[in-house]
Amino acid sequence: MQTDDPHMLNAARDEPHIPQEVVLELLNCQLRNNIAPLALEIDCAAMRAWSEEQGQERFRYQNLVRELRAWNKYLGRRPVSRVWVNEPFCLMDAPSLTELVHAIAQNLKLIKGRHVEHVATLSLPDFTRQNIALLKGLDFNHIQIRVPTGFDLSELQRLKQMLMEFKFSYISLQLDFGSAQPDFTLQLMELLSFLEPATVSLHQNLQDPLKGVSGEGLTAMLMQFGYFLQEPATILKFYSPLHARPADCVRLGPGAASRFGQLRTLNFATPAGYHNRVQTSGLPVATCR
Repeated sequence: MQTDDPHMLNAARDEPHIPQEVVLELLNCQLRNNIAPLALEIDCAAMRAWSEEQGQERFRYQNLVRELRAWNKYLGRRPVSRVWVNEPFCLMDAPSLTELVHAIAQNLKLIKGRHVEHVATLSLPDFTRQNIALLKGLDFNHIQIRVPTGFDLSELQRLKQMLMEFKFSYISLQLDFGSAQPDFTLQLMELLSFLEPATVSLHQNLQDPLKGVSGEGLTAMLMQFGYFLQEPATILKFYSPLHARPADCVRLGPGAASRFGQLRTLNFATPAGYHNRVQTSGLPVATCR
């Protein structure tokens, strides 16, 4: 096993972490006999924001490729039934995204089937026919539309029609607003009625996004349209194959938190700690619990 060297310790001295040999032993104990389905999540918008906050140059997708190669030894046998890439075009152009998707296929055990979900979340400016055609060609089967405050319903309907022309299996919504928004319930009803999305999720940065609506009232309203609330903040259609999303998840990038059964891992969040690990072919995991 690779252990921490003095240079790595010096680079990460300001960030709590445990030696990599301990991390690898914990992962090996948790994963060696586990073949349960797994999800992969890559939040490109968060990585771009991280680079800006840390005063770094633009985050390089090659770091994600290196992470995938490091994870291969531990996750290569586990079937991956869900891949989520958030706002890929804020970080990558077409060749870069193609290389990343190729690295995912080379290093993880992707499976096929009706319940398999390869989803990309896109903000409105990224909805070009070129981008959509690229995602379809890369075997994404699910597109999630970021819905801003003060959305234009007719614009969302136009985007859905374009996605249907490309024959995506699932078309979903991610709301950038929660129940604190005036007329939230009426807006939600409008979206469910006119767009019939596969799922509706609330943006992960929102704090307690459904605080302003009663549980019973929301449940009754969703049932009218054939949906239910899956905690904490995802609305799903009844009888959807997307119910069977895997519990375990590996997340890539600085500060990313992954889950493997009872084990939680947290990546280095400082530039020095993260880059030193991935550039020496190591896992950028700082701590496990």
